[in-house]
Amino acid sequence: MYGTEMDAVPFPGYWEKSGGRGGNMRNRVRKLEEDVAGIRIDIAVIKSNYMTKQDPGVFREELKGENSTPLEEVRKLNVAISDAKNAIIFWCVSAVIFAQIIPTLPAILKIFFPS
Repeated sequence: MYGTEMDAVPFPGYWEKSGGRGGNMRNRVRKLEEDVAGIRIDIAVIKSNYMTKQDPGVFREELKGENSTPLEEVRKLNVAISDAKNAIIFWCVSAVIFAQIIPTLPAILKIFFPS
């Protein structure tokens, strides 16, 4: 087959740059082994410095605060958000209704206070 390691490659200078049929393979493998060793060290640092699956249990007590659990804090926050949404909805509905009543106000006043 053409293009396999055993076949001749028609690119000029290929044999000189690659060292022939894998002549510099030992150097390339040595470099890859050094890179893998560096990656192993990086992974060991990541494992030692960052949180694991067991670590969140350690921080639960710190997250609780003085007298409330995180769940209670979330519930309080949800209630506050719900109250804010309700206030915005009430304001918008009131503004729309008020805007529709203003143009008809003179006619309504004539009904109740004929002159």
